Amino acid sequence: MPIDTKTLSINTLFPHQKDEWLWFGVFAVRHGPVLAENLRAKVIGQPLQSYKAQGRALALMRVGDGSAIGSRGFLQMQGRLTWRVKDWIDQRFMDRFRELPMMAIEQPKYHGTLRSQTHEPVMRCGGCGAKLGADILQRVLHRLDIHTTAQTQTSIGEDAAVVNFGGSDVVMSCDGFRSMIDDPWLFGRIVAHHALNDLYAMGTEPTVAMAMVTIPYMSDELMEDDLYQVMSGALSVFNGSEVELVGGHTAEGAELTLGFSVYGPVVDRTFEKSSQSAWGRSWQVPWMVEPVRPRFLVLWKF
Repeated sequence: MPIDTKTLSINTLFPHQKDEWLWFGVFAVRHGPVLAENLRAKVIGQPLQSYKAQGRALALMRVGDGSAIGSRGFLQMQGRLTWRVKDWIDQRFMDRFRELPMMAIEQPKYHGTLRSQTHEPVMRCGGCGAKLGADILQRVLHRLDIHTTAQTQTSIGEDAAVVNFGGSDVVMSCDGFRSMIDDPWLFGRIVAHHALNDLYAMGTEPTVAMAMVTIPYMSDELMEDDLYQVMSGALSVFNGSEVELVGGHTAEGAELTLGFSVYGPVVDRTFEKSSQSAWGRSWQVPWMVEPVRPRFLVLWKF
């Protein structure tokens, strides 16, 4: 039942509530503004707001055959119409972020011929948004003289490469980016999850990882703490996934960046892009490998 209370935290809002629906992101998003305002009000001695939490929400998940499954309370549904409802909701949400007001951007200073080779300044993203564009990547790959051997089973174009070493196939990938948040520990967890997901997408269980870390130049104490925090966050993910960190490399740089190369044995070749259509195979069904809470991983496997 919805609860009307003075809200300072999720615990005060739901002190004894154990229902799984509290873990859905939609509830956290809607509770957030009230929690933030009440925390500010408490600090300055102002009265707190009351908040009535919703009791249920519509949960929708797309499946591989162009349909979706959904539920709200005791109501359940599945089919292409459900997928259209999900797509309409998703597109309506994304429309809120497609046309954003321009932000003030400092114009870089260039000299000589470099000035004529620059474009209009744009806001640079971190995380996955910091990757080079696909067009640039494709042009460079066409210019490179990349040699392959019979040992290479799959390479560029897949989520990870598959290489044969002395009779056994090994799946390998690398992933990383510069920090987009101020919490090094949480940033380490984010990058570790991203790196492991490349192998999960290939139907492989990662077993080992190596790190590449760049720490902003500061005092020795601050650099040591940042390195400890970012690697502790990553190890909290690796240890939970039974992945062993076996080495790495560190460097000083302009900003915090982190990347991992990850490896694991081949488990199921049907996950390769070349072996299935964009919609997946008709016999594939969703298989959850983690509890359905704020984050979960969906693998397509019979």
